[in-house]
Parts: sequence; structure tokens; C-alpha cells
Amino acid sequence: MKINKLIIFSFLVIFFYLFAPNKYVFAGVTPDWNISFSWDGTTVNNGGQYVFPLNTAGGGSYQWPGGNAYGEIYRGAPHNSVNIAGHYLGYGGSISGQNDFWPAYGHYFVVIHEVGPNTDISQIVNWFETGTGNSPEHWGIIEFDVVESIGVPLYTQVISDYPSEEETLKWTNEKYVDGQSECGYYIRQCGCAITSIVMVARYYDITEAQGQDVNPFEINNWLKNEPGGYINGNVNWIAGARYADWRIAYAKTDKNTDNYTLLDQYLNQNNPVIAKANAGRGGINRQHFFVIDNKLASTYGVKDPAWYNTKTLDETTDINNHIRGYENGFDGLRIYKKGNGIAQSAMTIVLGSPAELLITDPLGRKLGKDVNGIEYSEIPNAWYFEDGFDDPTGENPPAQERNKFIQILEPQDGEYKLEVIGTGEGDYSLDANFYDTQGNVNNKSFQSEIAVGYTANYNLSFNSSNSASNIVELIDEIPPEAKIYFNPSTQKLEVKGIDNTTVNPIVSVIEDGDKQTIYKIQDEAENITKFYFDEIKQKGKEIKAELKGIQYNNSEIISLPKTELKYEWSLNKDGAVKELNQRIKVEDLFDVKAKYNHKKNETEIKIKFLNKEEQRQIFPGIKIIKLITESGVLWFIF
Repeated sequence: MKINKLIIFSFLVIFFYLFAPNKYVFAGVTPDWNISFSWDGTTVNNGGQYVFPLNTAGGGSYQWPGGNAYGEIYRGAPHNSVNIAGHYLGYGGSISGQNDFWPAYGHYFVVIHEVGPNTDISQIVNWFETGTGNSPEHWGIIEFDVVESIGVPLYTQVISDYPSEEETLKWTNEKYVDGQSECGYYIRQCGCAITSIVMVARYYDITEAQGQDVNPFEINNWLKNEPGGYINGNVNWIAGARYADWRIAYAKTDKNTDNYTLLDQYLNQNNPVIAKANAGRGGINRQHFFVIDNKLASTYGVKDPAWYNTKTLDETTDINNHIRGYENGFDGLRIYKKGNGIAQSAMTIVLGSPAELLITDPLGRKLGKDVNGIEYSEIPNAWYFEDGFDDPTGENPPAQERNKFIQILEPQDGEYKLEVIGTGEGDYSLDANFYDTQGNVNNKSFQSEIAVGYTANYNLSFNSSNSASNIVELIDEIPPEAKIYFNPSTQKLEVKGIDNTTVNPIVSVIEDGDKQTIYKIQDEAENITKFYFDEIKQKGKEIKAELKGIQYNNSEIISLPKTELKYEWSLNKDGAVKELNQRIKVEDLFDVKAKYNHKKNETEIKIKFLNKEEQRQIFPGIKIIKLITESGVLWFIF
């Protein structure tokens, strides 16, 4: 099966020494020229604009009996046609060298006729188009069909005739993944990637996979149950190859815009590719995946799972007719090639978060983006990119978050270091999927929080022959610390965790007795810090507490100098704090007092260090003094 094929000429048009004497008779006129036309075998692409050899550039040559000649290309049938191109051909078989095109599939004919110095060409064109006007005195005709070659079959995520309305109704309204993807609930809204995979698979004659017909309904069901098949609503492209039993193999990800060189490389090898369009192309604010399957004279052939009447990459958007314009370009490629049924070893890591990924392989090569925003691409057959797509129906707005992907084909066995580097504040999900040469997959998932300045470090162990032995673990040997303060909203003593990698470590009270209260703070790496208080006493609008010791993981308890925390307050009628007195005193270190005055709406803070004069500062509004810990040392902030 090939993408670039010779035009299939029906009727009288065959490749070599084409055209026997023509017996056309219409409107009482019979051609009297027999045109000898030869074809040199030059490949002519179908699907868009095509060169017809009225000229040497097209690889053909003509001969006619004599006289000055004019050549014209028409689409349709004689007397019911549209003139596509026409020009003077010269005398006695010479070629003018002009380029001639016809723009789409259909029925065509070419006329070569004699012209004199006073010939009205428009009258002759009218005669061939409508039957009115004047026929040429001497002429010959070639008639043929241009039909679409067998290539990538068109399947759609929406209701259409591709492959049929009956078939598309089976999947367009089926739930996509878990029905909670940002793009929407249904395949018709989110199925552009899986439908594109279906088209590519069927091009390679893969019509059955996992015991079922290859279509969007079946691949969706399979990926939902496959470890790492869908990740945050995105298709795992490696899982697509596993779905097809490795009869297609994942070849490459490219995130460059309009990389025609790479596109041509694969099309010339008869490999269709999946292309990505960013929001804005053709005036449509939707990211989307579609298939490019053919290189044409000045553009490319397209199979679009949503805008299914889009035939070429250079069309103009016409939403009512299901056409999206791609401005003759694209914003990245996802490439499969024909597989041999042998499983690929691979690694796919997906991050959903305001963060970046950076991975370092056993040889020290890096892929991803570091804390300074520098991007690395040192690992061979590996790519760091962003994926996402939107609802083409317009029922849901474009997604706000995109997932970051690391893909490595045939990774080096050994130990890897992975960093999740915060670029914003929020939750993050991390999914690592390992494929071995036996066709097995192992999935590891993590959920946490991230913020600017935080980096979560993971160790990965990869074994290409046994995915079950692959390990992902968060590396963090630093236990969390605490921030202790009065919370005006709850009017209670607050203990909040602080950690180098976990944004909000878990805080719990593991003992609350008459003589002792113990808080435990645990980070994601399961490091634990315990804070030992004398009984925390709260009576009415007064709190007194004393912090006695800190224990990091299983080390000995660190005894602290006498540390007192005292808070007194009054409330307005609306329950808001009216006045607040705070005091944090660490013996032989510091004594901090703060007093908030509602009338003045200001806080006066007095700080006394050991053997130093007292300092006094005034701040607008309420200032809360916070006792903080660091490796057993106490300090304060406000």
C-alpha cells in the first residue's frame, strides 16, 4: 500500500502510448485529430493539485497534425464542464513549458485544437463548457477520471459517513475515558487522538486488535483498562502500539512547527503521520490531532477525524461544511511506522501540574527543562513535549492545563534521576509507565503538591527485560519542620508543616492528654517530625503552650530551652478579632511581643534579644508572629 500513487486513469488513458483514435461525437461534431500522447511514468500525486503534462515539466509530450494549437483542461463532461486551464501550445508539437494543474478528484478531459490569428478562444471554451458558442475546426480530445488512491481510510470521532453513519453512531456518544477529561465527556469531544491511531493502524491493514474490530469504540475501551493507557485524559502513544500488538511501532515525536523535511521523510517511505494543530490555526481556538497521508504538488492530503471534509492542508476553514483550515502547516508530529510484532522497550512519564520535568539517565544525559528554564535533549530516541487537545464540537471550552510528557524509546538500563520542578502552585500528578521487551507494562502513579521553589526528586530504576522490577521512589531524607502560630480565623493554635519537597505535609495530633500534646508532621517521603508540647491550655480567649522537644524521624528527642507561647484576644460583635496580644519567648534567645489595636488598625511588635536593647516596630493591620523550627533551632517570622 502506498501513499503517493500514479493517478488512476479510467477509460482510454493508460501509462504508455496513450490514446487510440477518438470517436467522440456530440452536437453533430466529431474530432478529426488523433493525438499521440506518451507518459514517462513520472509519479503524479492525487488528493489536491496535480500537474497535467501539457508541458515537459509534467513528463508528457504531444503530437498533432499541424498548425498552431491551443490546449485546455476541463473538469466534467463535454458541454457540461468547467475550464481549469488553457494556453497556447505552439506549432507542430512543440511544448510551451507552462505548468497546468487540476485541483481535485473528478472527471476530466483535455482538448487540443487548432487556432488561427482571429480565433475567439472564449467561444470555443463556452462550447465545451455549455454547448453554446463555436466548436473548433480541428481538434482532439482525451477523457479520463482522477480517483482517490487507496490510502489511509477516513474514520471520524463524530457522526459522519466515514466509515458510515451506522458505524460512527456506535462510538460518538460513548464515554471517553472516565468522562471527566477537560475536553469533555464523549468520544466526539475528545477522540481525535484515538481516531487518528485507528486510521493509521487500518492503513497498515490492522483491522482487528485485542480480539475486536479496530475502531474508536474498541480502542477507547481497551485504553481505559490498560495501565497507563490514558493519563490525565491524554493518550499514551506507546500504549497505542501495544494495543495493536506492536504491529505498529512508535517512531518519533516532533514538536517543531511546520517540519516539512521530517514529514516528507516519512511520507516518502509510505508512512502516514499524526499531526498536531495548536489553537488558532484556521481561526479555530482548539488543539487537535489529525492524519497527514499524502504529499501533493503544493500541499498535503489530510484525513481529519472531526472536520471530515478537510481534504488538503491548505484549505480555508468552513465550519458549516466540516472543513478546518490548517494554513498549510502543523505544530508537531506523532509518528508510527509499520511494526514487526516485537514489543518495544520504552518509558513514558507524564506530569499534570504547573511544573517541569527533568530526567537524567545512567550515563548522565539529560532530557527536559531545569530549574533555570534551560531545556535539554541529550538522550537519543527521547522527547520532552506538551500534549493536549480540545473539544471540536465547541460544547466545552479549550482546556487550561496541558500535560508534560517524557518519552524514551529503548532506554538505557540502570538508574535514573527524575526532578519535578515547580513553576506555579497547585496539585500535581506523576505517572511513570515502563514497557519491557516481553510486551509487559508497569505503571507507577504519584499525587502531591508543588509550588515555585520546590523540587521533588525521584529515583527510577529501569530494566528493559522485566518491567515488574522497575522502581520509582521519591527521594527525600530531610524531615519536615513546623510553623507554629495563632490563627485569627479559627482562634486556635495552628501547627503547619514546612518541607523541602512536600508543599503541605500532613499534620496530625497523635497524643492530646492532660500533661502532654504531641503533633506529628509527615512528608511524602514518609519522613516524620514530632513536636512535644506541655498541655496546650485554652480557656476562653486565652491560649498558653510550651514547646519542650522535637524528634526527627527515629533520632533522639531534642530538648529545647524553655519556649512559651501566649495569646489573648477580644472579638467584635461580628466575631472578628478586635484586640490581640501575642508573645513568643525562648529562654536565653529572644522574647517577642505583639499587640494589635483595632481602633488604630495597627500592630506594635517589640523584640528583645539576649543582652540586646529592645526593638520596637509598628505595622498596619494584624501581624501574626510565627515560631519556626529548623533542625532543632527555633526562630520567628512575622
